[in-house]
Amino acid sequence: RYNNSIVNIMSKRVNPKYVSEKGAARLEGETYCLVDLLKEWGVDELIEGFDVSPEWRCRLCPYVESEEDLVSVLEEGVPCFVNESFAEDVVQSCGGDGIDFVTQKQWNALPQPRIAFKSDWGRPGTMMADHTKLHLLESFDELYESKDVLNLQMFHREGADNPRIPCLPLKLKWPLPEVLGTQTDHALKSNNDAASDKTEGLHGGQASLHAGVGVVVDNATRLSKKGALTWWHLDDGGEFVYQVALPLHNHEDTPSLIGPTGKPVTKLFIFAPLDAYDLIAQDDWQEGSHVVSATDIFRSPHHHLPARTTSSSSTLPTFWVALLEAGGRPLLSTPNVQHLVLTTQDCVMIEQRRLGTLFVDEMAYFMERARKWADPPVLYNYLSKELKSDSYVVETLIPSLITMASAYRYNNSDNDDDDDGNKGGKETSLIKVNENGNEEDATKEEEEDHNDDSEDGSKLSDFVCNFRARRALASLEAIYNCHRHFAISKPAQLQLRQFIEDLKAMQGVHGDSPIDRRNQKIKETIDYIRHGVVGVSRIAEHSFTARVRVKCQPVFGPIRTQINDAVADLKAMKEKVIYVQPPEEVVRAQQEQLDKAQQERMDASEPLLEVMIDPSDYLNEEEFDQLDKELLTLHSNGCNATSLFKQSSSTPSSNSMPNDSTSSQAAFDADMDALFD
Repeated sequence: RYNNSIVNIMSKRVNPKYVSEKGAARLEGETYCLVDLLKEWGVDELIEGFDVSPEWRCRLCPYVESEEDLVSVLEEGVPCFVNESFAEDVVQSCGGDGIDFVTQKQWNALPQPRIAFKSDWGRPGTMMADHTKLHLLESFDELYESKDVLNLQMFHREGADNPRIPCLPLKLKWPLPEVLGTQTDHALKSNNDAASDKTEGLHGGQASLHAGVGVVVDNATRLSKKGALTWWHLDDGGEFVYQVALPLHNHEDTPSLIGPTGKPVTKLFIFAPLDAYDLIAQDDWQEGSHVVSATDIFRSPHHHLPARTTSSSSTLPTFWVALLEAGGRPLLSTPNVQHLVLTTQDCVMIEQRRLGTLFVDEMAYFMERARKWADPPVLYNYLSKELKSDSYVVETLIPSLITMASAYRYNNSDNDDDDDGNKGGKETSLIKVNENGNEEDATKEEEEDHNDDSEDGSKLSDFVCNFRARRALASLEAIYNCHRHFAISKPAQLQLRQFIEDLKAMQGVHGDSPIDRRNQKIKETIDYIRHGVVGVSRIAEHSFTARVRVKCQPVFGPIRTQINDAVADLKAMKEKVIYVQPPEEVVRAQQEQLDKAQQERMDASEPLLEVMIDPSDYLNEEEFDQLDKELLTLHSNGCNATSLFKQSSSTPSSNSMPNDSTSSQAAFDADMDALFD
């Protein structure tokens, strides 16, 4: 698939569709059928059993050129690309080829073995703790020479026991440093005590480094082999991940895909929106079984997905897709977007992860989500220590946020329209042009300005200053509303609430009440986390679907606008699917027997068994086969799973209908009649 037609197709799809003549990121840009794009790009050749439903839709992550565009995508929580110049120092430092760079003799050998994951680790329906999916690497080149498809995430730390390879993520320049933080010049220090050693291999340690309003929590170099698939996951603490693929000038003989700027595509990212978490991951199943419970979009049949009814106009959430090119544009992943990553070519990617003090609501969301997990995650030092320190939260963080929140410039947009009617004046480019007409990175100058800038934003543009003020207010509200996660006393909580109320009252007086859309969505989602129903997935604000698990995969019911209707569906679906719950000792014995058999095969250098034990549910095979046939028949006739559940869901509960009860009841009855006919 290395041909000019792909170059043309990719260029057409990404640039014109998402960047207007002024460089505006069009979040309302064209929507594509996901399976069509994946097949066109050759992804079906990399995924065994490829069967993506045509129901999934996607948009391509936008490329942003101005501060206004970047603020727009941050407000929506959408990952985006920025100009190549932000990674210029990284590309120049690796000498033209990332694989040649990491396998240089002076640092190819690892001081200590590192754990690499095989591609199938984390796949829905497999055990979380499966040593057969891990591989110990002694050197970097071993990854590319191995017969297994491997993926290594190597975290950089200062210390003798750490790899000697330079920490290239430090050379990444962050856009909009007044909001995301400034550049750093050294790696995090290594923790050498015994307690920290246990967590070092999981996420690279617990240190953090403040960089303006950003908090650097990790720098990493990722080595991946073609076909490596990192399955659905949420990043570790509500952080931003800023990444770029190193160039491959000596390893691009047979690229499988060429990207929008004419460079080989190394990784394909698929991001799910915040609302879709429960549709993608089923934590209430996974935590009891330690089996990965998630929707395998590559192998989920169309008739197992949520289906629309005539009483619901809701559809499946739309994914965002990003193509990361070797030596191309850096990708800025926003917090709390579940994603999976497919490697399309042997490659090296570097990344820096940082939390944002202006995005405390994102951290609060992650910690609320993690509270439901049976095994608590290894949290970054900033989350587990600094936010648990009242001297930091009350004496440093909150005063800083109050200052920035108070700096909102009211009604500035009424007098600052440009010639085209755009509010707030002329767009400010992320990339400046020098006297010779050449593009140059504006980050250095911005960082210098930021170092001298007061927290009230006196040197910032109105647009950036007001966005920062909205984000500061959102962070303060998160500290108050989710105070269990922060070190804040009751008197301090009351003072904080009073400030928030006074600030909103002032906004009302000015007739300018700015709303942070991302924060609104986060608050709605947190509310559902706290009060949701086990077995019901929230798709959007007023969209719910019931689900049962068969063969370690979810089967969803119809999409409902009322949660009570989805609960009724859930009851009927559970009656339809029969499970046999084995005693715990039986499961343990089976797992021990499997481990013994696998060890014997390893000792004999024989292939390992392809066995999967799901200790949470043992499905009656005949029942499942019959259910699956019925679902498939109904979908082929344009119906959905609802008609299987007539006994329990044909009569909605009295308190589940919207205010317009007559029309809603009529629509519901019509829906039921059509499905049950």
